[in-house]
Amino acid sequence: MKKTVQSKLLFPFLALGTLFSWSVVGCELIATVDRNLINEGGGTSTGGGGTGGTGTGTGTGTGMGGMGGMGGMGGGGGGCVATECPGMDTTCSFRICDMNDMCAIENASDTTACTEDGGAICDGDGNCVECNTDDQCAGNVTNTICDTTAHVCVPPQCQNNVKDGDETGVDCGGPTCGACPNTEGCDGESDCISGFCDTTMGGGGNGPAGTCAPCGASNCPTGEYCDNNNVCTPKGVQGDPCSAGVVCSGCQPNAVCPSTANTCVDGVCCNSACNGKCQSCTMAKTGQANGTCSPNTVGTDPDNECPGSTPTCEAATCSGTSAACAPAANGAVCRPLSGDCDVAETCDGVATTCPADGKATAGTSCGSATDTDCDNPDTCNSTGTCLPNFENSASPAATP
Repeated sequence: MKKTVQSKLLFPFLALGTLFSWSVVGCELIATVDRNLINEGGGTSTGGGGTGGTGTGTGTGTGMGGMGGMGGMGGGGGGCVATECPGMDTTCSFRICDMNDMCAIENASDTTACTEDGGAICDGDGNCVECNTDDQCAGNVTNTICDTTAHVCVPPQCQNNVKDGDETGVDCGGPTCGACPNTEGCDGESDCISGFCDTTMGGGGNGPAGTCAPCGASNCPTGEYCDNNNVCTPKGVQGDPCSAGVVCSGCQPNAVCPSTANTCVDGVCCNSACNGKCQSCTMAKTGQANGTCSPNTVGTDPDNECPGSTPTCEAATCSGTSAACAPAANGAVCRPLSGDCDVAETCDGVATTCPADGKATAGTSCGSATDTDCDNPDTCNSTGTCLPNFENSASPAATP
């Protein structure tokens, strides 16, 4: 009895030692992997999981096979891909994936050169402007000072802390200086950063006609809307970058784009709601111009809309010609058989729906093949049920 107990106690230690030895070997193998051969990128939205290595690989001598490798991260569901985030990139503002693997916007520093919107330097808030500092106006003969509120080069009089010349406010407004912040005087919308000159608050006499104020829903001119910062902003046209708070030109005045025509789709102003399967509104997904709703490029599925699995006959990619997934290959099983009296359905390579669930024909063998005086071989009926086919108890007995 003692010998038996000792054997039982010894086995776990031997097993543990073997596991430890195997673990060390495993670590050595991992240390020698050539990572240049491993695709560690984020992948596209159509990427599938990587194939794991087999766990039955042969070792030398009596060694254990290598562990199965981990599946690669799927492109569509594997995390954030910056180029697939909503919106468009500019020199001063671009899409990124943040530390939580979520889509985000990052603004370039205020020392980054740019050319968009007639500007020359990024302001650090995502806009391309004329200047941030006086030295960036040095090449201008008359406008040698930078108005750091409006980010434009202005004459020295626009920075002397006095309302003089043709200014409507202190160092702002008028044809010479930059636009005024709220509470400063104005003669028109162009005098205000907000784009709204409230003439109900004018000073009268020879003073300005009104006062710059935050815009409201009905204060902006045609073709503009009041944004979340209460500033009148031009509506986006087809193909322009947009987001949930941006109005596209096809929307009703001063209304955020609803899910109707000319809406914000895939981060751009789109010419339709574009909400069908395998439809998108960006060149990156369709190959067509931004803002034009089109089928996704053939062989891709950037939004993971095609299942590529039973019980449909849809492939795992878009057709490329319509708002639909491509059909699965001819002969692909879309509904496997579920018993002796069932039949497997297959795709025809054209339709994307699986044929109706068929059953084995009546009389097909199933279940037990026992054939005795009291038990005949089992057969299927026409509805998918296997019948036992026992002999009726009232049947006459066999003649001795």
